[in-house]
Amino acid sequence: MYTVLAYFISRNIAELAVITFIPLLNLLIIYWMIELHPGAGYFFMYLLISLLASVAGSSYGLMISSFFKEPKAAVSSVPIVGLAIIAFGGYFKHLKDLPGWVGWIEYISPIRYAFIANATNEYRNTTAPIELLGLNMGITLSLVLLVVISVAARLIAVIVLSLSKTKL
Repeated sequence: MYTVLAYFISRNIAELAVITFIPLLNLLIIYWMIELHPGAGYFFMYLLISLLASVAGSSYGLMISSFFKEPKAAVSSVPIVGLAIIAFGGYFKHLKDLPGWVGWIEYISPIRYAFIANATNEYRNTTAPIELLGLNMGITLSLVLLVVISVAARLIAVIVLSLSKTKL
């Protein structure tokens, strides 16, 4: 009844409320609980980073699920890809200590860019040496890359869905 593009756009608009409300609720609880840097600028930057990370994660889920015809296969593959993205996000291990043949995964990890942006936001205007952790990318570039990942993943998803649709 609908084209893939019309379905995809309406789905993304309907999903927007969910992928913005849940991070907002989470942020409102966590921000002051863990005593992050006080100040409106820090808070709203943290909010923006959280929202973009949520959209990027949702985009990856949508992209991965578009490759499968069976919902069970899609649901079972998302955790595998998600764990790889989390593992190479920079939280658990310094990325320079990883073998070179898997190092490319860090560049497609939205968690990495959210981590860099959050750490930079939290420790800006302080004497904390965050450069020692390899977090010298900056907030602006991290946010741009989160947007690029989100748009690219959604474009791939709509292309895959368009190519795999069946005629009635």
